[in-house]
Amino acid sequence: GKLPRHTMGRARVNYHLGAWLLQRECAPTPAPNDGQDFCGPKKTLLRFALTLVPLLYMMWCGLPRCGFSCCSGVLTHYGAGRFPDFLRRVAGPAVSMSENQLRRRSRTLCDCKVGRINLELMDEAAMAGEGSVNSDFGMYKKQLLDRTLVNDKSPKGSVDMRIVELVREVNRHEEFATAQSCSGKVLMMACTARDGALDPWEAIIGANVNKTRVKQCHDGIVNAEEYFSLETEPLRSLCGDGVHIWLKVEPFDLDVDCATEADAKRFLAISKTLYSRRAMVQSVIEGRKRDKWRINVHGNQRLEMPLTFSGHPVYSGQAQTLANIVNAKLAKNWALTDRFLHVLRDNL
Repeated sequence: GKLPRHTMGRARVNYHLGAWLLQRECAPTPAPNDGQDFCGPKKTLLRFALTLVPLLYMMWCGLPRCGFSCCSGVLTHYGAGRFPDFLRRVAGPAVSMSENQLRRRSRTLCDCKVGRINLELMDEAAMAGEGSVNSDFGMYKKQLLDRTLVNDKSPKGSVDMRIVELVREVNRHEEFATAQSCSGKVLMMACTARDGALDPWEAIIGANVNKTRVKQCHDGIVNAEEYFSLETEPLRSLCGDGVHIWLKVEPFDLDVDCATEADAKRFLAISKTLYSRRAMVQSVIEGRKRDKWRINVHGNQRLEMPLTFSGHPVYSGQAQTLANIVNAKLAKNWALTDRFLHVLRDNL
């Protein structure tokens, strides 16, 4: 009878394999290579090298421009740890980048403390699911926090340490999302008139003035003489004609987006227990899918005063006293912020 099909296939394979082995044994031994000719494996290796080297070069040049920093941020977010040195070199920013740009990208280049704080806040935020009445707001909240926390583009690049717990408490509720936050800070602002006017009253802080922020600090003034010195950078280079430097203290500032009108009214009522005149509805946008309610809460400890007019000091002689006033305002600001956190924990 006929052999089974699988037996015939096996016999055919054995036949061809035996013929190939016999041919290989009977083949003449190749002459030794004198360096003028390449055998098969060497040709394959050469082709592989010629293909791989240009590809690696293009990856080396192109990855920093193709958003490799975002990929590294995702890896760090999921616990990949510290990158090898060659990856850090590929993703490293150019030397010509400004200090602010370096600070912004520092979170995504390594597992630095600043970046971990923002990513932890993102992980701990409550998102409304599909079955929730706030499902549309949940999708919006995820996009908002991804923009403001994961891809933080602020000059500091992270949430201020003094209000980390407050931001965490707000985002712990699925009906609220923080859109912007600042614990309070002291800074100097160099202003120049856009039309070239030299008089100080022509360059008052406002929308139609060129402004440059320097010496921004969220922890107060430590060394008054060094902070107010006009003989050191960056103030020395700003002491020119038509450049007027102002000292500013900005208080606590928080923007919160709410899922519904009822949630906005509830958050506003809680905020007004401490910030009676500084808590308000900032904006209401009526959309096709849902309305957008944003509540703004900010402190009242402000300071804005001229420091120099065209390089000539307006206030001098009592730098430490001025620093003490600035620090006292910031301390009052932070004390009220701590109370606000306790109120939110008890009533939100």
